[in-house]
Amino acid sequence: MYYRNYAMNTNKPLYSFGFGLSYTKFDISEPKLNISKFKNDILSVSVDVKNIGEIIGDEIVQLYISDKFSSITRPVKELKAFKRVRLKPGESKNHI
Repeated sequence: MYYRNYAMNTNKPLYSFGFGLSYTKFDISEPKLNISKFKNDILSVSVDVKNIGEIIGDEIVQLYISDKFSSITRPVKELKAFKRVRLKPGESKNHI
């Protein structure tokens, strides 16, 4: 399938998807894995998102996964979850 072959590409893009589409700036922490919430093959991941700009804005938090030890060919990166976050200037929230 031609459409999915982009996922096998190991070239790093100059800008991330959606880069530059906001009038404010955000700071996103490193992801935290909550091992205690790991059950039924579901892993809980959270990040802190802070609006460090001067106006209200939305940020799309995206979670990508990869499987380096799969017995079948998998995409290099696969979008597994995303969430839209609306924050006021200086506001910070933790999102799962």
